[in-house]
Amino acid sequence: MDKSVINSSPTGHSVRHSTAGSQAGLQKAETEFGAAARCLQALGHPVSLRILCLLADGEASVGEIQERVGRPLPTISLHLHKLADRGVLRSRIVGTRTYYALRSSQIAALVASIRINYLN
Repeated sequence: MDKSVINSSPTGHSVRHSTAGSQAGLQKAETEFGAAARCLQALGHPVSLRILCLLADGEASVGEIQERVGRPLPTISLHLHKLADRGVLRSRIVGTRTYYALRSSQIAALVASIRINYLN
């Protein structure tokens, strides 16, 4: 049985919307907002923000990140793992070194906005 709702459009015409389609759309939106919230949570720590600002200038190895951020390796590794797991960073392995970079130009734009608005 087709469950649908009839609403008026802005032009005054009746428009039939499937509630099944609306539910699927709401579930998709909830999933997308959840992913965005997890990404923003990962950015919400000062060490993570320092790492992202460093990587906004280009790819770096774990050792380089640790040296420049000045925190213990386990702390750096934890933040890198969270950022990569949440889709903020990408990594590649060369020999025994792991290099990290921002995953996309959209993440780079977000980091640039944070720098402009909150960091001198």
